[in-house]
Amino acid sequence: MSAMVDTGWENATELFSRLELQVIVLAVAAGSECGTPACRKTLWSRIGGWFDKLFAIHRPGPLANPRLEALRQLACSAFARRGTIDPVLAETARKEGFSPLQLEWLGRILATGKLPAQR
Repeated sequence: MSAMVDTGWENATELFSRLELQVIVLAVAAGSECGTPACRKTLWSRIGGWFDKLFAIHRPGPLANPRLEALRQLACSAFARRGTIDPVLAETARKEGFSPLQLEWLGRILATGKLPAQR
């Protein structure tokens, strides 16, 4: 038997639905283009915003489902902050029904900077 390295993604399906995991992966893959306030604070994202306005580039808007949108914003913010969970976004996610265990896992796994495909 070969020893497997636990990246944390193996437990993901116990905490999140498939759709929620897809939202997390897409938010992280979007990087600074996700449009959340935490991602707009960097110099490069501001410069990119100016180019977006100059060339009329439209970024994706918020998701229609408030629960998934809260998760998207939290994942994007946590990835941009290397796993640090924004307390305001965490409270919004809790109000939408996410548990503290889910939020703790999200922060821990996004601190690694690895998506499931990068295992």
